[in-house]
Amino acid sequence: DKLSYRYDNRLTVLSVVSKEISESKIDYWKFSLEKLGYRYEILGRKDKWQGWKYRTQTYLNHIESHPECPIFVLCDATDLFFAGTPSELHEKFVRLSREQQKGVFIGGEHFIAYNRHGNYNYYEMENFIINKTESRNSYPNAVFVIGYRDDLIPILRRVQECNDDQAGYFDYLYEGGTNLGIDYQN
Repeated sequence: DKLSYRYDNRLTVLSVVSKEISESKIDYWKFSLEKLGYRYEILGRKDKWQGWKYRTQTYLNHIESHPECPIFVLCDATDLFFAGTPSELHEKFVRLSREQQKGVFIGGEHFIAYNRHGNYNYYEMENFIINKTESRNSYPNAVFVIGYRDDLIPILRRVQECNDDQAGYFDYLYEGGTNLGIDYQN
């Protein structure tokens, strides 16, 4: 049974899914969004995969051309699904944003995934992050990013300089970027 939620216009979910990804690989993601009433868009569906810089640029182009959307979620479509309503996500994001005074949050994971495509070395980044929290989910994970449009744009402009978007988020934090927080509690 399909629930009759109205789309919540306060946020839009975006994912870049290239033509190499079969439709069956994103079925659960799409089903969860549709069932719960999310407004979402799949970008790059007809394009061949061109790497993480391409993904960041695709997100940035879309966000810049949609000033009517106040909040965007950037996420992978093949390895996650949504379990709460858009209103719940919106409320949690706004509360976290107020508490930490940040406009963008990235998911946290319990292992470091920082590779040679960043500007620094692995151990430097691990030591920078490791003592920031007691949470085991202390490292940024670019599978899920949520933020206010006006706060996301400058961060994405910085992140697009790296060949790997996750390394770009690490670098942004390391270089003193104050408007990006890690969602330690997931």
